[in-house]
Amino acid sequence: MTGTNSGATHSSTGDAVDNGGYFSFDGGDSIALESNPDLNLGGKSFSLMMFVKTSTSGEGFLWATDVSGSRGVGFKFQPSAGKFRISDEGTGQWTTSTTAANNDAWALIGVTWDSSTKNSTIYFNGMHDGSEIESGAFSISTAITHLGKRAYGGAAGYYTGFMDEVGFWKDRVLTYGEVLELYNNYNLGIRPTDAPIGPDNTAPLINLSINNTSPKINEYINISFNVSDNIEISEVNMTTNGTLPSSA
Repeated sequence: MTGTNSGATHSSTGDAVDNGGYFSFDGGDSIALESNPDLNLGGKSFSLMMFVKTSTSGEGFLWATDVSGSRGVGFKFQPSAGKFRISDEGTGQWTTSTTAANNDAWALIGVTWDSSTKNSTIYFNGMHDGSEIESGAFSISTAITHLGKRAYGGAAGYYTGFMDEVGFWKDRVLTYGEVLELYNNYNLGIRPTDAPIGPDNTAPLINLSINNTSPKINEYINISFNVSDNIEISEVNMTTNGTLPSSA
């Protein structure tokens, strides 16, 4: 994919996440990507991931798809807080990270949005860092996609910092495991090799319903349940703690 670079500086050496180069934005730079249907959200599921390094304390759009005069969807740093969020600037729905990422160190940040559940999930260094069930879709069909700013006139929201390895997946929700693999595939120096990823100490949530108002031998008991977890559900197993009665 090609685009138009308006001032962003590319460095092929130095403090890049994979030693292969990165872009530097000084608060007035941007990159406009070529018009491509694959970049138009159109209410579809999507995943967006990127490595950033910044110490900014102001608002800055890392990625935005909109047009001049009309607010669209943006992935940005928040003013003063150093946290980042995905937002639909037109409808006012958003999801914000729990962790601040403006500590002048490389970090993998990103978001996934599932059009079927309307759940948006924020990621920081491979881990879940916030989620919301949105009221509507992140939907914009004809727009210009920028890195480093948004097109909306009067409030471009230029980003100040570094950016590398931007990835966008349309109509696909990356799993927790896939995001963690993206993070682990790069030698970032963020997590020492002698400090493994911490355990998942949050128990899954299980909602169970049993129809046993008057259970009798040889009658069916209806059991229904749903399971949710803050990380990911890969498998659910059920076992019985007893044996069927023998026939008389």
